[in-house]
Amino acid sequence: MLVLTLCVSARASSLGASLDQPAPTLPIDEWLSQGEVKQFQCDVHIDQPILTFQQRHRVFVKAKFPAPSLQRESIRRDLHFFVKVADENGKWLSGQTYNHFRVEKQFDKRMEIELEAGLYLQPGRYTIAVIVYDSVLREHNVVFRHITVDAPKHDPFPKLLTDLPRVEFLPAPVEGIATLASGHAFLPVETERPIELDVIVDLSPYTRRRTFWMQSVPGSDAASPRGIDPFPGGMRQRDMSRAQSIAFPGGFRRPLPEGVRRTVKGFQSRLLEAASIIGDLNPTNGCTRITVFNTLSRRLLMSAQPALSADWLKTWDDVFNTDLNVITVQDLAGSVEAAKFLHDQIQSLMSLAPPCRLESHRPVRILALLSRGAHFPDGTDQPKIDAKCDCKVFYLREHEDVTDLFDDLQRMLKPLSPARLEFSDPGQFRHKLSDLIRTIQELGSD
Repeated sequence: MLVLTLCVSARASSLGASLDQPAPTLPIDEWLSQGEVKQFQCDVHIDQPILTFQQRHRVFVKAKFPAPSLQRESIRRDLHFFVKVADENGKWLSGQTYNHFRVEKQFDKRMEIELEAGLYLQPGRYTIAVIVYDSVLREHNVVFRHITVDAPKHDPFPKLLTDLPRVEFLPAPVEGIATLASGHAFLPVETERPIELDVIVDLSPYTRRRTFWMQSVPGSDAASPRGIDPFPGGMRQRDMSRAQSIAFPGGFRRPLPEGVRRTVKGFQSRLLEAASIIGDLNPTNGCTRITVFNTLSRRLLMSAQPALSADWLKTWDDVFNTDLNVITVQDLAGSVEAAKFLHDQIQSLMSLAPPCRLESHRPVRILALLSRGAHFPDGTDQPKIDAKCDCKVFYLREHEDVTDLFDDLQRMLKPLSPARLEFSDPGQFRHKLSDLIRTIQELGSD
């Protein structure tokens, strides 16, 4: 990703950035072997690793160029930005990040050009190389930074990333949305009795229970993200960048990870991260089925299908490449129907034949529902969900407001006596996932 900063940040793609071009042929390996080189001003910073809800460690690499220094010799610059990673033995791992940014005009002297790349790294020690080449003046910089990614303490999943590469180079992220990693985690669930697991994901954003209000977007039939107010009690977003946590009347909020914003799509990106890792639960005696929908828009995004065939990256694209951070007026107008949609979807899934054909006559049927909760408008009919199968139900709820007691979905699920697993950050989610697996194994052992 490339940005220009002048008090505030803006995406640079409209100012000459090109992310689709192939990388030019340059002697990168030779430059790496020659050590660090600094032929023009460039400040490189590596953010601390962040554990994501997908249980990967994300690292941001940033290179900043003060405009006066960069344009001292030439107003025109043609910057080619590479990021490479070596393991603890100094071996350069396969793959790289490549971005291209062309400077064609004189920038304000207060402006700073920033080039950014995202990586997923497994626990270990690494050397990160940042190479920037200017094809106008034929100058290049090579900077090395060392980083250690620590495994989670008291880790219940030491083999979680066994089948994944040590580094994954991410495409340019959409602003404010974490990028989904590829591949599958290693999460076997061993039981004596067969397990039939349905994972149900509701991507509806967190909403206020009492009121809906919206701001129209000129020239469209959409409302801004304000149409779904994520702050209980009418509270507004506050600056959380330097706070570890913040308390206010009616709630206790946690800061969001680097690169994620408090928008509808930002919340949905975190849910999809968590959903993809739950979908990796692999009963060695049984099977898993996935369903994804959005209650508010009453839209089915992934119909009930075997987890092995679930295309999370396609679902990601379906969600985030359309109407980014926009809620349609039709969605808001139909919000009173959302409770019935949610009720009907869960009832229908319970009525479906089990997701796998098993010879045993004593399978354990499990429904695991992942959601941010539900807060329907006053007067909305909220039909209770009746048990239509002999199921054990788990309700995994991700939310920031750890004191929120007004969850309409919890009341709708009450007849199913769900086991409730709440979490507010990726570390908590990791341990709740461990609790879920342990309980499933206990259910399948009798």
